[in-house]
Amino acid sequence: MSKTKNPLIIIGMHRSGTSLIAGFLHKAGIFMGYKQDDNNESIFFQRLNEFLFRQANAFWDNPHNFLFIDQHFKDYAKGLIELHLKGLRRVEYIGLRKFLKYKSIKDIDFPWGWKDPRNTFTIDIWKEIFSEAKIVHVFRNPVDVAESLRKREYRLRMDGRIGLKERIKEFLLRGKVYPCWSVRVQDIFEGINLWCQYTEKALSLDKEFGERILHVKYETFLEKPEESFREILKFAGLDMSKGISDIVKEVKKDRRYAFLNNRELLSVYERIKDLESVKRLGYHMII
Repeated sequence: MSKTKNPLIIIGMHRSGTSLIAGFLHKAGIFMGYKQDDNNESIFFQRLNEFLFRQANAFWDNPHNFLFIDQHFKDYAKGLIELHLKGLRRVEYIGLRKFLKYKSIKDIDFPWGWKDPRNTFTIDIWKEIFSEAKIVHVFRNPVDVAESLRKREYRLRMDGRIGLKERIKEFLLRGKVYPCWSVRVQDIFEGINLWCQYTEKALSLDKEFGERILHVKYETFLEKPEESFREILKFAGLDMSKGISDIVKEVKKDRRYAFLNNRELLSVYERIKDLESVKRLGYHMII
Protein backbone atom coordinates (compact mmCIF):
# COMPACT_ATOMS: atom_id res chain seq x y z
CA MET A 1 0.00 0.00 0.00
CA SER A 2 1.31 3.46 -0.93
CA LYS A 3 2.56 5.63 1.92
CA THR A 4 2.45 8.78 -0.19
CA LYS A 5 1.56 11.85 1.85
CA ASN A 6 -0.73 14.54 0.51
CA PRO A 7 0.55 18.09 1.03
CA LEU A 8 -0.48 20.85 3.38
CA ILE A 9 -0.99 23.95 1.24
CA ILE A 10 -0.89 27.38 2.90
CA ILE A 11 -2.92 30.15 1.32
CA GLY A 12 -3.92 33.70 2.27
CA MET A 13 -3.36 37.31 1.43
CA HIS A 14 0.18 38.70 1.38
CA ARG A 15 1.36 40.17 4.73
CA SER A 16 -1.29 38.18 6.62
CA GLY A 17 0.98 35.89 8.64
CA THR A 18 1.43 33.04 6.16
CA SER A 19 5.22 33.28 6.48
CA LEU A 20 5.01 33.03 10.27
CA ILE A 21 2.82 29.93 10.17
CA ALA A 22 4.92 28.28 7.44
CA GLY A 23 8.10 28.85 9.42
CA PHE A 24 6.62 27.31 12.55
CA LEU A 25 5.27 24.30 10.66
CA HIS A 26 8.71 23.68 9.16
CA LYS A 27 10.24 23.72 12.65
CA ALA A 28 7.53 21.36 13.88
CA GLY A 29 8.45 18.74 11.29
CA ILE A 30 6.35 19.50 8.22
CA PHE A 31 8.83 19.83 5.38
CA MET A 32 8.14 23.12 3.55
CA GLY A 33 10.92 22.91 1.01
CA TYR A 34 14.70 22.59 0.86
CA LYS A 35 15.23 25.89 -0.93
CA GLN A 36 13.14 28.75 0.45
CA ASP A 37 13.15 32.53 0.16
CA ASP A 38 13.10 35.02 3.05
CA ASN A 39 9.32 34.62 3.36
CA ASN A 40 9.50 30.85 3.91
CA GLU A 41 8.22 30.18 0.40
CA SER A 42 9.45 27.15 -1.50
CA ILE A 43 11.31 28.45 -4.56
CA PHE A 44 10.12 25.45 -6.57
CA PHE A 45 6.41 26.03 -6.02
CA GLN A 46 6.81 29.79 -6.07
CA ARG A 47 8.26 29.66 -9.58
CA LEU A 48 5.49 27.36 -10.75
CA ASN A 49 2.81 29.67 -9.37
CA GLU A 50 4.45 32.76 -10.85
CA PHE A 51 4.67 31.07 -14.24
CA LEU A 52 1.01 30.04 -14.14
CA PHE A 53 0.00 33.58 -13.21
CA ARG A 54 1.93 34.97 -16.18
CA GLN A 55 0.18 32.58 -18.57
CA ALA A 56 -3.15 34.09 -17.50
CA ASN A 57 -1.79 37.66 -17.59
CA ALA A 58 -2.28 37.82 -13.83
CA PHE A 59 0.05 39.13 -11.11
CA TRP A 60 0.21 38.80 -7.34
CA ASP A 61 -1.24 42.30 -6.97
CA ASN A 62 -3.78 41.84 -9.77
CA PRO A 63 -4.95 38.22 -9.66
CA HIS A 64 -8.36 38.88 -11.21
CA ASN A 65 -7.58 37.27 -14.58
CA PHE A 66 -6.85 33.95 -12.92
CA LEU A 67 -10.50 33.66 -11.92
CA PHE A 68 -11.34 33.05 -15.59
CA ILE A 69 -9.11 30.08 -16.37
CA ASP A 70 -10.99 27.28 -18.15
CA GLN A 71 -10.47 23.52 -18.37
CA HIS A 72 -8.16 23.93 -21.37
CA PHE A 73 -5.89 26.15 -19.27
CA LYS A 74 -6.09 23.71 -16.34
CA ASP A 75 -5.14 20.77 -18.53
CA TYR A 76 -2.13 22.68 -19.85
CA ALA A 77 -1.10 23.69 -16.32
CA LYS A 78 -1.49 20.16 -14.96
CA GLY A 79 0.70 18.76 -17.71
CA LEU A 80 3.38 21.35 -17.00
CA ILE A 81 3.28 20.76 -13.25
CA GLU A 82 3.38 16.97 -13.57
CA LEU A 83 6.47 17.35 -15.75
CA HIS A 84 8.30 19.44 -13.16
CA LEU A 85 7.17 17.38 -10.17
CA LYS A 86 9.27 14.53 -11.54
CA GLY A 87 11.85 16.62 -13.41
CA LEU A 88 15.33 17.79 -12.48
CA ARG A 89 13.98 20.97 -10.95
CA ARG A 90 12.43 18.96 -8.11
CA VAL A 91 15.84 19.15 -6.39
CA GLU A 92 14.92 22.74 -5.45
CA TYR A 93 12.18 21.35 -3.26
CA ILE A 94 13.46 18.03 -1.91
CA GLY A 95 17.21 18.72 -1.90
CA LEU A 96 20.05 16.62 -3.26
CA ARG A 97 19.92 13.92 -0.57
CA LYS A 98 16.29 13.05 -1.31
CA PHE A 99 16.57 13.61 -5.06
CA LEU A 100 17.44 10.01 -5.97
CA LYS A 101 15.03 8.43 -3.48
CA TYR A 102 11.95 10.31 -4.66
CA LYS A 103 11.54 10.14 -8.42
CA SER A 104 8.63 12.55 -8.12
CA ILE A 105 7.51 15.01 -5.47
CA LYS A 106 4.22 13.11 -5.55
CA ASP A 107 6.07 10.12 -4.05
CA ILE A 108 6.95 11.93 -0.82
CA ASP A 109 6.05 9.76 2.19
CA PHE A 110 6.66 12.24 5.03
CA PRO A 111 4.66 15.33 6.15
CA TRP A 112 5.22 18.11 3.63
CA GLY A 113 3.68 21.17 2.05
CA TRP A 114 4.39 24.66 0.84
CA LYS A 115 3.36 28.27 1.32
CA ASP A 116 2.64 30.89 -1.31
CA PRO A 117 -0.16 33.50 -1.20
CA ARG A 118 -0.71 32.84 -4.92
CA ASN A 119 -1.88 29.36 -3.92
CA THR A 120 -5.14 31.12 -3.07
CA PHE A 121 -5.88 31.27 -6.80
CA THR A 122 -3.79 28.45 -8.26
CA ILE A 123 -5.44 26.03 -5.82
CA ASP A 124 -7.98 25.37 -8.57
CA ILE A 125 -5.16 23.56 -10.36
CA TRP A 126 -3.35 22.06 -7.38
CA LYS A 127 -6.51 20.38 -6.10
CA GLU A 128 -6.70 18.35 -9.33
CA ILE A 129 -3.15 17.11 -8.80
CA PHE A 130 -3.35 16.56 -5.03
CA SER A 131 -6.99 15.63 -4.55
CA GLU A 132 -6.67 15.00 -0.80
CA ALA A 133 -4.53 18.03 0.04
CA LYS A 134 -5.34 20.00 3.17
CA ILE A 135 -5.53 23.79 3.11
CA VAL A 136 -4.54 26.26 5.83
CA HIS A 137 -5.92 29.73 5.15
CA VAL A 138 -4.30 32.48 7.24
CA PHE A 139 -6.14 35.80 7.38
CA ARG A 140 -5.50 39.15 9.05
CA ASN A 141 -7.45 42.39 9.33
CA PRO A 142 -7.32 44.39 6.07
CA VAL A 143 -6.02 47.68 7.48
CA ASP A 144 -2.84 46.19 8.94
CA VAL A 145 -2.32 44.15 5.77
CA ALA A 146 -2.71 47.15 3.46
CA GLU A 147 -0.50 49.34 5.63
CA SER A 148 2.21 46.66 5.74
CA LEU A 149 2.13 46.43 1.94
CA ARG A 150 2.29 50.21 1.62
CA LYS A 151 5.30 50.44 3.96
CA ARG A 152 7.11 47.63 2.16
CA GLU A 153 6.59 49.36 -1.17
CA TYR A 154 7.87 52.65 0.23
CA ARG A 155 11.02 50.99 1.62
CA LEU A 156 11.74 49.35 -1.71
CA ARG A 157 11.50 52.63 -3.57
CA MET A 158 13.68 54.45 -1.05
CA ASP A 159 16.32 51.72 -1.08
CA GLY A 160 16.19 51.15 -4.82
CA ARG A 161 19.04 52.44 -6.92
CA ILE A 162 19.23 52.90 -10.69
CA GLY A 163 22.78 52.05 -11.75
CA LEU A 164 24.59 51.31 -15.00
CA LYS A 165 22.82 48.00 -15.52
CA GLU A 166 19.45 49.70 -15.20
CA ARG A 167 20.50 52.54 -17.54
CA ILE A 168 21.40 49.98 -20.19
CA LYS A 169 17.97 48.41 -19.80
CA GLU A 170 16.42 51.85 -20.20
CA PHE A 171 18.36 52.41 -23.41
CA LEU A 172 17.31 49.03 -24.80
CA LEU A 173 13.77 49.32 -23.42
CA ARG A 174 14.18 45.82 -21.98
CA GLY A 175 13.39 44.31 -18.62
CA LYS A 176 12.44 46.03 -15.38
CA VAL A 177 14.21 49.09 -14.01
CA TYR A 178 11.91 51.05 -11.72
CA PRO A 179 12.30 49.72 -8.14
CA CYS A 180 8.80 48.63 -7.15
CA TRP A 181 6.79 45.51 -6.47
CA SER A 182 3.38 47.09 -6.90
CA VAL A 183 2.19 50.55 -7.89
CA ARG A 184 -1.30 49.49 -6.83
CA VAL A 185 -0.65 49.05 -3.11
CA GLN A 186 0.75 52.56 -2.72
CA ASP A 187 -2.91 53.44 -2.23
CA ILE A 188 -4.05 51.87 1.03
CA PHE A 189 -7.60 51.47 -0.22
CA GLU A 190 -6.35 49.53 -3.22
CA GLY A 191 -4.41 47.35 -0.80
CA ILE A 192 -7.67 46.68 0.99
CA ASN A 193 -9.42 45.90 -2.30
CA LEU A 194 -6.65 43.40 -3.03
CA TRP A 195 -7.21 41.89 0.43
CA CYS A 196 -10.88 41.48 -0.48
CA GLN A 197 -9.98 39.61 -3.67
CA TYR A 198 -7.78 37.11 -1.85
CA THR A 199 -10.14 36.74 1.09
CA GLU A 200 -13.26 36.18 -1.00
CA LYS A 201 -11.48 33.56 -3.07
CA ALA A 202 -10.16 31.75 0.02
CA LEU A 203 -13.54 31.72 1.75
CA SER A 204 -15.20 30.37 -1.40
CA LEU A 205 -13.16 27.16 -1.02
CA ASP A 206 -15.24 25.95 1.93
CA LYS A 207 -17.77 24.30 -0.39
CA GLU A 208 -15.11 22.21 -2.12
CA PHE A 209 -12.77 21.35 0.73
CA GLY A 210 -15.13 21.13 3.70
CA GLU A 211 -13.19 19.69 6.65
CA ARG A 212 -9.96 19.78 4.64
CA ILE A 213 -9.61 23.55 5.01
CA LEU A 214 -8.71 25.36 8.22
CA HIS A 215 -9.11 29.12 8.59
CA VAL A 216 -6.57 30.66 10.97
CA LYS A 217 -7.10 34.17 12.30
CA TYR A 218 -3.74 35.93 12.66
CA GLU A 219 -4.84 38.02 15.63
CA THR A 220 -6.08 34.95 17.52
CA PHE A 221 -2.81 33.18 16.77
CA LEU A 222 -0.86 36.10 18.26
CA GLU A 223 -3.08 36.16 21.33
CA LYS A 224 -3.02 32.38 21.93
CA PRO A 225 -0.05 31.03 19.97
CA GLU A 226 0.35 27.64 21.68
CA GLU A 227 -3.34 26.78 21.57
CA SER A 228 -3.69 27.98 17.99
CA PHE A 229 -0.60 26.16 16.76
CA ARG A 230 -1.68 22.95 18.46
CA GLU A 231 -4.96 23.17 16.53
CA ILE A 232 -3.07 23.62 13.24
CA LEU A 233 -0.82 20.63 13.96
CA LYS A 234 -3.83 18.47 14.83
CA PHE A 235 -5.48 19.50 11.57
CA ALA A 236 -2.28 18.63 9.69
CA GLY A 237 -2.19 15.21 11.33
CA LEU A 238 1.03 15.86 13.22
CA ASP A 239 1.19 14.57 16.79
CA MET A 240 3.36 16.92 18.83
CA SER A 241 2.77 16.99 22.57
CA LYS A 242 6.00 18.79 23.51
CA GLY A 243 8.11 21.61 22.15
CA ILE A 244 5.28 23.83 20.90
CA SER A 245 6.08 26.62 23.36
CA ASP A 246 9.69 26.74 22.12
CA ILE A 247 8.57 27.03 18.50
CA VAL A 248 6.09 29.87 19.04
CA LYS A 249 8.09 31.80 21.64
CA GLU A 250 9.07 34.46 19.08
CA VAL A 251 5.45 35.51 18.53
CA LYS A 252 5.03 39.27 19.04
CA LYS A 253 1.61 39.90 20.50
CA ASP A 254 1.88 43.67 20.07
CA ARG A 255 1.43 43.24 16.30
CA ARG A 256 -2.21 42.36 16.95
CA TYR A 257 -4.41 45.16 15.52
CA ALA A 258 -1.46 47.54 15.22
CA PHE A 259 -3.59 50.07 13.32
CA LEU A 260 -5.50 50.95 16.51
CA ASN A 261 -2.57 53.12 17.57
CA ASN A 262 -2.64 55.24 14.42
CA ARG A 263 -5.26 57.96 13.95
CA GLU A 264 -4.95 57.96 10.16
CA LEU A 265 -5.46 54.19 9.99
CA LEU A 266 -8.42 54.38 12.35
CA SER A 267 -10.02 56.74 9.87
CA VAL A 268 -9.36 54.22 7.09
CA TYR A 269 -10.95 51.50 9.20
CA GLU A 270 -14.11 53.53 9.71
CA ARG A 271 -14.45 53.84 5.94
CA ILE A 272 -14.04 50.14 5.12
CA LYS A 273 -15.49 48.28 8.11
CA ASP A 274 -18.85 47.72 6.41
CA LEU A 275 -17.38 45.88 3.42
CA GLU A 276 -18.92 42.42 3.06
CA SER A 277 -15.61 40.54 3.44
CA VAL A 278 -14.69 42.60 6.51
CA LYS A 279 -18.05 41.86 8.14
CA ARG A 280 -17.93 38.19 7.23
CA LEU A 281 -14.72 37.72 9.22
CA GLY A 282 -15.97 39.81 12.13
CA TYR A 283 -13.51 42.64 11.65
CA HIS A 284 -16.30 45.23 11.61
CA MET A 285 -16.60 44.97 15.39
CA ILE A 286 -12.99 45.60 16.44
CA ILE A 287 -13.90 48.93 18.01
